[in-house]
Amino acid sequence: MPLVRGVPSGIRRVSCAAALVARTRSIRALNHLIIGKGIAAADDDDSTLFRSSICDIYPDAPAHRRQFSSTNGVSSGIKRIDQTTLPTMSQAVVHNGVVHVSGQIDAAGEDVESQTRNILSKIDSLLQQAGTSKSKLLTASIWLKDIERDFATMNGIWLEWVDDGNKPARATTEANLAFPNLLVEIQVSAVVDPPVDEYI
Repeated sequence: MPLVRGVPSGIRRVSCAAALVARTRSIRALNHLIIGKGIAAADDDDSTLFRSSICDIYPDAPAHRRQFSSTNGVSSGIKRIDQTTLPTMSQAVVHNGVVHVSGQIDAAGEDVESQTRNILSKIDSLLQQAGTSKSKLLTASIWLKDIERDFATMNGIWLEWVDDGNKPARATTEANLAFPNLLVEIQVSAVVDPPVDEYI
């Protein structure tokens, strides 16, 4: 896609915050954008200069969208999903356009097939609560209590579930899980698109 002043030409009226989240995805990419425009990045004490400089790059952003909640263009907004199921963690955390789902287990299933299906159902629900789906998966980590015995079964269920055109980067390994009845644990991350009104 051709670029105009460092912005993909197919984008119109993208807010500063949405542009940073949806297009840069990282401080390094943002710094490259700033350097390329000849704009000095702000110190921690100079967020106003930074905000005005970035909005110079995206002049069409509506005034009420030209806001950041912290310096250096990183939003401090963190969405934590389900902090009550376990006292030690959130079941998922959304930040900077990515949802990080905690390792999901299932104590109800009696074999790796039922546990895997139940876990993937939980992941679907958490992704939906985060505003995304398995078609936006970035990474997946899978731990099996007995990889020699259970890998083929787990993998078959995974292949039924995963979006065939959008498979994540994945690692699968054997691990001694937290409780004797647990046979599999799965953790994923996925992209969360900004709300539609961020672009209006």
